[in-house]
Amino acid sequence: MNDVLLTKSTYDKAVKELSKAKLVTVSTFYADLEITAEANTEQIAQAYRRLSLQLHPLRNPADQQAFFTIRFCRVSQAYEVLSNPKTRAIYDKQGLESLRNGTETVPGYVFMGNPFRIFCSFFGSENPWFDQLE
Repeated sequence: MNDVLLTKSTYDKAVKELSKAKLVTVSTFYADLEITAEANTEQIAQAYRRLSLQLHPLRNPADQQAFFTIRFCRVSQAYEVLSNPKTRAIYDKQGLESLRNGTETVPGYVFMGNPFRIFCSFFGSENPWFDQLE
C-alpha cells in the first residue's frame, strides 16, 4: 500500500498530465465499470467494489498515481450515475449531455469530483485496508 495523500491539486495535475499525453479517452460509464448496459443494480455494485479497490490510489505505485487517479474517478462517477435509477434512465435514453443539462423532472447532474466520498459511502470507511496496517 502506498502512503500517498490524494489532494485536489494532485488530481488536477494528473488530469493535466494525462490530457497532454492524450491518454484520456471518451468511454461510456458501462465500459468504465466493465459491465454491459443490461447489468442490474447488484452487478453495478459488484463491478464498483472490485474496480474501486483495485484502482484506489492508495493501493498503487506513486509513479503511476495519475493513471490510477483518473480511472478511480471515472469508475466512481460511473457508479454514481448508474446506481441511481433516475440518472441511469436519462443517461441510457439521452446520453451524458442531457444528464448534465437536466430534464423537466430531474436537475442537471454534476460530478462533484470527490470519488472518496462515494468510496466512503459505499464501504463505510475511507480506508478499507485499515485493519491490514496493524
